[in-house]
Amino acid sequence: MPRAKKSAKVKELSLEDALWNCRVALRGVGSMEKNRDAVISLVFLKFAGDKFEKRRAELIEQYGDIPAFLEKPSFYNADNVFYLEEESRWTFLVKHAADNDIAVKIDTAMARAEDRNPSLKGALPLNLFATLGAERSSLKKLIDSINDIDEKKYQEEDLIGRVYEYFLQIFAVGSSKEDGEFYTPACVVKLIAELIEPYSGVVYDPCCGSGGMFVQSHKFVESHHGNRKAISVVGQESNPDTWRLCKMNLAIRGIAHDLGDEAASTFTHDKHKSRNHQVNYIMANPPFNLKGWRGKKELLKDARWAGFETPPPVANANYAWILHMLSKLDTSKGVAGFLLANGALDAVGIEHDIRAKLLEDDRVEAIFILPRDMFYTTDISVTLWILNMNKKGGERNGRMLRNRTHEFLFVDLRTWDQSIETYIYDKNKRKKKTVLGDEQIARIKALYNAWQDVDSDYKDIPELCASVEIGTIRENDYTLAPSEYIKFIAQSASKPEGIDVSACRRLATDITEAAVSGAEQYLNAVNALPSNHIKNQERTLIRIGDYVELFASACGVPDLTPDQVSGVNRDKEFFEPSTQVGADTSKYKIVPPGYFACNLMHVGRDKVLPIAYNHSGGNKIVSPAYTVFRIINNDRLLEEYFFLLLKSPERDRFFWFHTDTSIRDGMAWDIFSNLEIEVPPKDIQVNYVYAYHAVLASNEAHERLVAQFNSICTNLSI
Repeated sequence: MPRAKKSAKVKELSLEDALWNCRVALRGVGSMEKNRDAVISLVFLKFAGDKFEKRRAELIEQYGDIPAFLEKPSFYNADNVFYLEEESRWTFLVKHAADNDIAVKIDTAMARAEDRNPSLKGALPLNLFATLGAERSSLKKLIDSINDIDEKKYQEEDLIGRVYEYFLQIFAVGSSKEDGEFYTPACVVKLIAELIEPYSGVVYDPCCGSGGMFVQSHKFVESHHGNRKAISVVGQESNPDTWRLCKMNLAIRGIAHDLGDEAASTFTHDKHKSRNHQVNYIMANPPFNLKGWRGKKELLKDARWAGFETPPPVANANYAWILHMLSKLDTSKGVAGFLLANGALDAVGIEHDIRAKLLEDDRVEAIFILPRDMFYTTDISVTLWILNMNKKGGERNGRMLRNRTHEFLFVDLRTWDQSIETYIYDKNKRKKKTVLGDEQIARIKALYNAWQDVDSDYKDIPELCASVEIGTIRENDYTLAPSEYIKFIAQSASKPEGIDVSACRRLATDITEAAVSGAEQYLNAVNALPSNHIKNQERTLIRIGDYVELFASACGVPDLTPDQVSGVNRDKEFFEPSTQVGADTSKYKIVPPGYFACNLMHVGRDKVLPIAYNHSGGNKIVSPAYTVFRIINNDRLLEEYFFLLLKSPERDRFFWFHTDTSIRDGMAWDIFSNLEIEVPPKDIQVNYVYAYHAVLASNEAHERLVAQFNSICTNLSI
């Protein structure tokens, strides 16, 4: 008798699979933004419907199947549940998912839900599905996929929060630069909450996006066993679609909120003027370097700038955001944590003057530079600012704080970039982003609290943190760039220096006779040469700007071919880049023999200073992005020795440490010029240069021998 076939085991659908199915149901239908709104609004109806059905079952058990009770909105609203008419209920949409007019039914469900619940006014997208262009089968697939997200199936403590956070995050990952600003990475929001500790009072966000700051403030209170009802959230958002996302996000989580009656610009239509000087906490991530935030003649005498110069309209809104938030903070105890592009740390002109007054008025408490590549639509590093209206010390949240008047904490977290997460936001499309783990956030919080607390063991840590007084800030012209205050430790400073000149010359002479094995022996010989230890007093610190001179000659040729143009690679060598066909190259720069070319804009991005020394017999041509200079005092500093210094990984680390890591700004020439480097006497520099040429000759001999071998032994390769 034949055996009965075993039935195939059905794989249980994981929550991740269910969420993925929701995302791909509308693939190829509409824009990223429309699909986002479609998915998230239907998820809202699903969870609102689940809560409604649960409350309805409780009412039936309590009062029986009596319409007078079951259809009374107040019986639902009292338990923070939205009342839904039959056409707005999730069960109704699931039942009719295959109908030809399902798009119209969904739009009707959204409209009816808004009509019966005043707190949802403006939150749900209206007439979206009828104009989405999705086929009936796609909408049915989406409804069925969302229906799979069931609290009975997935026993998560906060399934609603988990699902909503997932969709907000994943659509932000796939968005363009401007469209992705509605979502701030959760770990960054958590860091802000842990630092400013919003236990109770009003939490305000002037550019609230999808509401992540508000959600995290409630999570913070819950995680520290506080009372969620002690927090009230107030915010504003200028983008209507994002404003709706925020209202949905907060409503589905049961977070009471005041976002104003409509989406509007915080600058030109402040919806919360009555909150001036009354807000306890501010958590914000303003759009980076927002331009056109006001007209030239607008807001010139606005009360928010009182005591300060009016922020300029042309460059960006960075300092306008700062002053706006300052105007909202409670003058006796308000605390703010917000993000800005690094360029705000040492911006010049009016912004410099505003920053100076902020520091003299003692409103700034701490500056944290975050690692690069944390945000979904840009890879720059940004700064977390902490403003504090009262740094005089005393008891706060169970801790005793010391008087920190006119003291400031600087923390550089750019090297904390080891944790990477990969986000798959579409078929074969993924992004890798830096994140801060819970352990890292706890370490940052512990460092900050130690600096604040009475009788703490806080100490400055080189290349991580420094506590600085106002006098030092003044001496540095009120810059807030942490690298100006945090100590840099040259890890190679204690290593022996010096090299035997005659041995190097013999090596340079004999190198051309080296075979493949001989080349390796000569390289080993360089490391084994006797060392002449340089005493500390023989090392001299020199300012780079005293020994270099800029050269800015343009080539003046508008139609160079790509092979006539050079770039600088990570190995600090000239190479032929891919120049755009038809690009105007008349403003490109000449690099004469004996001159240097470097791209200071790339230091913060690559952690490597792209610099090359032209030791060829002819000119090089580089793009206008490069800075060209020469050594003007080679009796004290040899060109090639200077180049060797800049080639070392330790020197790369030194220059990277002193940049703001902003792609736009990189390292300014005056910062580069003012940096000091340590150099030995000239005869020691000569020794190094001889050794360098010996190694180059060895490498070249090795390469020639390999090429010769491969040309003779064509069926072999080394």
